[in-house]
Amino acid sequence: MVQNVMVVMVAGHATSSVLITFLLQLLANEPAVYAALLQEQEEIARSKSTGELLTWEDLAKMKYTWK
Repeated sequence: MVQNVMVVMVAGHATSSVLITFLLQLLANEPAVYAALLQEQEEIARSKSTGELLTWEDLAKMKYTWK
């Protein structure tokens, strides 16, 4: 059982790290996409007070992020 849990944890970690690496490379190669995502996220962040968590309404505002 412990071995199965370790396999799932390692497999999940590898998949996540590959995805994050791919996304960072994509954003580095596409400055216009990066700028649009950054602007969208900064607008949402400015609308929140310190410590306030994201809501479903905030997710709905992420039009560019969810394209």
